[in-house]
Amino acid sequence: METIQPIVLVFANATFVLHACRQIFMIICVEGARHSKQNRNLAMGGCLLAACLIPAAVSAQTLTHRFSFFNEPNGSTVATDLVASANGTVQGGAVITGGQLVLNGTSGTYLNLPSGIINGYSALTIETWASFGSLPVNCFFFGFGNTDGSGAGEDYIFCAPQAGRVAITGADPGWQGEQNASSAVNWNGQTNVHIVAIYNPPANSLALYTNGVLAAVNTSVTTPLSAVNDVYSYVGRSLYTVDPYAPLNVAEFRIYNGAMNASQVALDAASGPAQIIANPGALDRKSG
Repeated sequence: METIQPIVLVFANATFVLHACRQIFMIICVEGARHSKQNRNLAMGGCLLAACLIPAAVSAQTLTHRFSFFNEPNGSTVATDLVASANGTVQGGAVITGGQLVLNGTSGTYLNLPSGIINGYSALTIETWASFGSLPVNCFFFGFGNTDGSGAGEDYIFCAPQAGRVAITGADPGWQGEQNASSAVNWNGQTNVHIVAIYNPPANSLALYTNGVLAAVNTSVTTPLSAVNDVYSYVGRSLYTVDPYAPLNVAEFRIYNGAMNASQVALDAASGPAQIIANPGALDRKSG
């Protein structure tokens, strides 16, 4: 197995070595001072911190769709699904160039993913890395759901980048029944933002993470994902026909069946969009 040079972190008198082997991360407590109660406590505290950051358990979600624009040739009109071949297509002025999906915010410019791509999930995680231009009010980063005959969105999940907000609704029009988790932070002008939206109605939860940190949570969610009617699956376009389009660049867009845990979110934020670390490994103690 090919091994990357370990990274040594010093926490008081406890030293931790982070071994990175292709897709396995292990934090090993190498040495703790043994001569004073204070130093033993510091070493134990450091081990507990490491265990919290990189737990032994694998996060309970399955990657079902991955759109990695690093892998697309410049000028491609197809967003290749590297997992399930549920490919998307660029629309309007959308382009794939320089390892990014580039959406300029003009009308009709978005990524169209297949209908029904999230059907059958009881819990769902959307993970992406994106950069944002000047965001208009009511634009969608992504939306999975339907549009009624009057042009109103209905029965959907979505993310509003101008307000740092995610929501689920089973109503028509959708806004009347939205259950939200909002950070009230405008992502306007922010670059290379790691965003994880976790829709977990079985746990009555909706959560939003940015750059590995919990930004918003709602623990009173009652609308199930079965209420979402995924006729349209958009990136950069609203399910409301009157809404503006979003100017943004996307490096990677992932869909998971299941709810990602906080430790996996933090690990992905640290490792970046170009790789998948599915198992962080175990915490071991090395005697010496």
